[in-house]
Amino acid sequence: MVYSVYRDSRVKLLIYLKVSQLNREAMSSIKYNHIADYLKIYKWSKSQPFSFHEATNDIVTITAEEIVAFLARRSANRADHFHEDSFKDMFK
Repeated sequence: MVYSVYRDSRVKLLIYLKVSQLNREAMSSIKYNHIADYLKIYKWSKSQPFSFHEATNDIVTITAEEIVAFLARRSANRADHFHEDSFKDMFK
């Protein structure tokens, strides 16, 4: 059977623990979805971990700076998709 990182409840627990650690030590605004999205969209986009211990290493080594940089890039990419006309009502 092939290991699926997205179905492993231990991975979910590790993400929650990492959120708790980052909230305590660095930024209180980091949420579970921020880390899960970072892993899915950035870290594991090209290749998923083949084992639980690889997933564990990926999760425990995440820094608040990596999450902030990921969220900033994602916000910039989303902003690029808005058309100027979308904001005309705001500046009347």
